[in-house]
Amino acid sequence: MPDIPVTGDVVIIGAGLSGALVAHYLAEADLQVVVLEAKDIGGTTAGGPRVAFVGTPQPYTALQARFGAEQARQFWQATLDNLEEGRRLLEAVGLPYRRCGALRLAGNTEEAYALQRSAAALQEAGFEVELEDATALGFVAALRTEDDMAFDVAALVRRLLAHERITVQDRTEVESVEVREKDVLVWARGAYLRSPAAVIAAGAYAAHLHPYLARHLRVMPAQTVECRAEEALPEQALVWSEGRLSLQPPPGAGAHRLAAWVRGADDDLWPLLEGAAATFCPQTVLEALWVAWLAEGEDGLPLVGEIPQAAGLYTVGGLGGWGLSWAFVAARRLAALMLEDVAPGWMKAGRFAA
Repeated sequence: MPDIPVTGDVVIIGAGLSGALVAHYLAEADLQVVVLEAKDIGGTTAGGPRVAFVGTPQPYTALQARFGAEQARQFWQATLDNLEEGRRLLEAVGLPYRRCGALRLAGNTEEAYALQRSAAALQEAGFEVELEDATALGFVAALRTEDDMAFDVAALVRRLLAHERITVQDRTEVESVEVREKDVLVWARGAYLRSPAAVIAAGAYAAHLHPYLARHLRVMPAQTVECRAEEALPEQALVWSEGRLSLQPPPGAGAHRLAAWVRGADDDLWPLLEGAAATFCPQTVLEALWVAWLAEGEDGLPLVGEIPQAAGLYTVGGLGGWGLSWAFVAARRLAALMLEDVAPGWMKAGRFAA
């Protein structure tokens, strides 16, 4: 095998938002970063959802029951930290954003009761949420949050990657990654790279690049429809069907996006989208459609950090259907680990190794 010269300090696989964020943080710390993207810059995030939500798709009481009160509080707080970091970064690179807020909708009395319990638990934990009537929208009740944020994901990715210490190579699909002694070898179509470290930030495709990720990432389909409607649409983001459906306003003027994702490749997304369109925008004019695959950790949480038994190989992924709600804080934690050896806490990628 010929000797492959070292390429930069870090190779990042994936130029979606997570990959661009990690590249930016490392480049700001004076590392030379090479970013490989199989398709266009922006990855699947450019045509996907564009609202970073407060909280998680699961009801807060469900998080408490599964992980305990303190852990649930940390999850929710992490999404608020994520929004703060997102606003700081958007302002730093000169891009606008809009605090649109969000309504989580309950369609029947059982869902409304669960929403009421979650609202009480959140308020007891110190979070600012409000329960209100949603009959005007055709639902029973809604949980209101105020800090949810809409922004142009594709524009942010481009701005982050426009850095003198970042080299981007698109249309370069990575076929395999191999850890060898002190280096990581990245084999791609038309490119062979060797670097002291590599980051897998390739969304659902990450499951193809390492067996540990294949075992512990759950891959699921998602569709996003961009549409304009003659009738006035809500200015807030709307969320329902356990977080699997959302109607998202634009960052400024422009079309809304209707997004759907399901856990399970065999589930049909179109009935969800058609039902949502019939409810909120029956006169919709379809302008664009994106189909993508998402991945989340097997426990529904992100995977951030060094992959077990693979020194120098890191990952930031498993962000799931609400990926924008984790992306900033997850990338920041990975950068802190790589630069300062600060552990990523409960997001640790190796938490399933035992």
